Amino acid sequence: MKSIRAIFICFALAAVFSLRVKAQSSQPQDTSSAGKLTLSTNSPAAKEQFWRGMEEWQTGAYTSAMRRFRRAYDLDNTFALAHVFSMGEYYAREHAAERDRAIGDAARQSTQEGLLALFWREKSVGNVEGMRAILRAAMQVLPKEPSVAVEYLWLATGDSKTAKPALDSAIALRARFPNYTPLAFPIRFLVLAGGDTAAALRASEEYTRIAPRTPAAFGDYGFFLQQLGRYDEAEAQYRKGRALGTHPDYGWDPASALAEMLVMRGRYTDARAVATEALTRATDAGDSALYLAELAGTYFATNDNRRAVQLLEQARQKSPTIGSGQNPQPLDYILAEANAISGDLNAMRSYLGRRRPVTPQDSAILVANYAFDYAYAGQVDSAIAYSDRMAKITTVPWTGPWAHRGRGVALSVAKQCSRAQSELAQAADTASPQVRLARADCELLMGNRAAALALRDRAKESFDFQLFGPASVRERVRLAQMK
Repeated sequence: MKSIRAIFICFALAAVFSLRVKAQSSQPQDTSSAGKLTLSTNSPAAKEQFWRGMEEWQTGAYTSAMRRFRRAYDLDNTFALAHVFSMGEYYAREHAAERDRAIGDAARQSTQEGLLALFWREKSVGNVEGMRAILRAAMQVLPKEPSVAVEYLWLATGDSKTAKPALDSAIALRARFPNYTPLAFPIRFLVLAGGDTAAALRASEEYTRIAPRTPAAFGDYGFFLQQLGRYDEAEAQYRKGRALGTHPDYGWDPASALAEMLVMRGRYTDARAVATEALTRATDAGDSALYLAELAGTYFATNDNRRAVQLLEQARQKSPTIGSGQNPQPLDYILAEANAISGDLNAMRSYLGRRRPVTPQDSAILVANYAFDYAYAGQVDSAIAYSDRMAKITTVPWTGPWAHRGRGVALSVAKQCSRAQSELAQAADTASPQVRLARADCELLMGNRAAALALRDRAKESFDFQLFGPASVRERVRLAQMK
């Protein structure tokens, strides 16, 4: 409790003694350290790693950033803020006691670092209002620290009411800190939140010029073009980003985005070539595992399930998880899903049996995987039984809608369409390709071809797709085959 009290004392002091932001015109001439984040470590090497990590974090390279924060902490094991940041969001959420001890240490080292550490705590638990309040205080204490402002701008992208004033702030901040390129990254999202698609597209393109060595810039611009149906232009941008050699995490990675777009367009051989080349450029085990899993997805797309499962097993040998440092995906779950689709129930159960849930959230995720995997394997009674178990985990808010989705998918597989349609109407994310495909299959079975094809077309328009998800790949192939 002492460490948490220290944090909130730190926050209160920041609110009381906050510095007023000076007029924009006077900032470029002010070279003093007042208003900037002064790190408590005395190690120049640790400072360098920390600042490089901050810039990588704010341009989508989360895993690389966490490694840099960890190096900074290794160089100076009293550098508590680096310790907090090195946990990322997922680890910090799962290891609350270690996180809070580190936050308390950071708060005792300085008010500035305590504020940022407390922000990280709120970030890890997804408390948007807490993040917003702390960032406002931090920006008053640190008016000349652009990295703090970047976090505030990203937070504003999720709220159309705050997007316009945040956009004005972003433009002013870009003028004050022209050399801190991550400030330009949120601009297109703030513009888009205001409803101006054309201006947002221009801002996205501009960021590729502002940050020509940042792969996420090209991943973002390519994805924007893809959403607009400009596929050839999107492909060109993805290839530019991929050619840079380094890459951000999944979600911003141009190579992954290109491979997924090619599969969505039915170009399975081209997607395989992209994933294969990306694998040859992998810089660590996590990279290798991701691209092996994506390569496996291209084999699922061509119905070579045996080769796909082999590649996933190779990926599991390299890393237990893939994807983003913010939201790692356990390969045990992916392998269980793959074996369910392939009809190997023993292997499916074996991989699920490896999982050891700790929290109610973990338990709900495991039960959900059992439910959907049994549905994919055609074991309808088991799928419904596990969906019912999922619904009973009332301490986790999403289980009810996902239980409906699990039952609906299972019932559609069993061609019990009346019951399936009722469950799917109450499902989580009724606009997802999975739900729309299940509904379309039932409409076809009931002779409603026009309704089925309309659902098919809407499902194909969705960008909800993961190449390393066997079920997601199977759904895309089925949508392409539905006539």
